[in-house]
Amino acid sequence: MNLQSLILELAPRHEARARVPILSAGNRSEHIAIAGDGSLLIWEGASDATIYRDARVNHAFRAWHDAMHIAGNLGFTLADEIAACELQIRDARLRYPQIPSSVIALIRAEVIGQAQYFEAHGEFPLDQKQFIETYIGAHDAHHG
Repeated sequence: MNLQSLILELAPRHEARARVPILSAGNRSEHIAIAGDGSLLIWEGASDATIYRDARVNHAFRAWHDAMHIAGNLGFTLADEIAACELQIRDARLRYPQIPSSVIALIRAEVIGQAQYFEAHGEFPLDQKQFIETYIGAHDAHHG
């Protein structure tokens, strides 16, 4: 099982765009845009320095993550990001009960690690690939 295949399989219909409108739908997931055909509109930017080596997979991950915000009626606080991440992990484990712990660690680093970084610095890491490698290494050293 590789993370890229899992993401492409579990992501809902989506379309990556240079600009995505921000909706005010009154629910907690109000910053998630949905096209007329029901597909999620995903921002295409900042997709070149990711762990996926393919912007298309990064866009699919964003769509899958946004779908979890919608499913859980979650906002965008750190606690909500953690909850959305755990919904993603549950979704992955339902489909693939034997999913490797290394894939789970990557998902948590991608979502929780970057959300923690954003909370501390007010921006996301520019080099997501390097950030995730460092985050997982520090997490393994701390818990290993």
